[in-house]
Amino acid sequence: MEDQKNKNLPPKIDAQKMEAQLQEEKKKEEAFNKKQKQKRWLLVGGIIGIMVVAVVCFGLFISRVTYSLSESIVNNIPGEEEFHDPSYRLLNAPGEYVANEQLSIVEDLEDQDKIGLIKKGESFWCEDTAYVDSKEELWGQLGIGWVLLRDQNGNYATENVLRSVDSTPGTAEILKDIRVYSDPSTKSTILKSLKKGDQVEIVSEKEDINGVEWFELEDGWILKKDNAKRIESSQEETKEEKESKETDEIPEDEEGIRYKAKYDMKVRKEPSLEAERTGTVKLDEIVEIVEIGEDEKGATWGKIRDGDYVCLKDKDYTYFEEVSE
Repeated sequence: MEDQKNKNLPPKIDAQKMEAQLQEEKKKEEAFNKKQKQKRWLLVGGIIGIMVVAVVCFGLFISRVTYSLSESIVNNIPGEEEFHDPSYRLLNAPGEYVANEQLSIVEDLEDQDKIGLIKKGESFWCEDTAYVDSKEELWGQLGIGWVLLRDQNGNYATENVLRSVDSTPGTAEILKDIRVYSDPSTKSTILKSLKKGDQVEIVSEKEDINGVEWFELEDGWILKKDNAKRIESSQEETKEEKESKETDEIPEDEEGIRYKAKYDMKVRKEPSLEAERTGTVKLDEIVEIVEIGEDEKGATWGKIRDGDYVCLKDKDYTYFEEVSE
């Protein structure tokens, strides 16, 4: 009977064995979780790696495109020789002009888009001049563009030439603070300033086409009116000056050669492009040349009967042609 009762009881539980099984299962679960975590980190790392590679590749692509674009732009920039249209030639003759009528300012000589106006009677400074041979046009270069000075139909601006008022050197006193200009024009380059009370040596006095008088200095020009006055002058010529003057005088009966101007040409005090401008010989005007010589650059200069000089020709162009009798 007792044996029958023991058979109906549940088997005894081995606590140590159960604990060992639980520990084993816990280890398996931890190992599984660790593997899953490693897989997740590998996945995240792979995604980040792919993104980094993509960003680097995109950066390299953008850099290549930018380089190619900049190289294309640089290669398409005209060289120095391409800027000079062979249809015209720069004369490198700066000067002041007075508008004979209202003039249009254009951006360049090719497109000729209007960007401004010059009023009739207004004076303006040209940094350079250019001559278009095919159209027989003379253009003046301003700081912002170009203006037509002359063509086959007429002269639209007159060069502000000077005439001598007093060629006697002397000293001038500055009456108020003034500026010294590179040329007899308030639109030319300002070289320096002079203070009230300063004294300067003057070379001569000149008057421009508008009746404005200037003192010529060794290193520039100053306006005379209300700005400076002559305080002394050299009335006596030295022996050397007299001899030099007598040598430069040309006998009235000396026969010269007649030349006709092919362009408007500047008259200069000496046979040099750097010499002082004293006037202008107009297109087709005839001058009498009494002496001919060459400068160090190979240009041929002619001495006019009044003692001033004009360039007859250089290595590129002929500016005057001899008139046959």
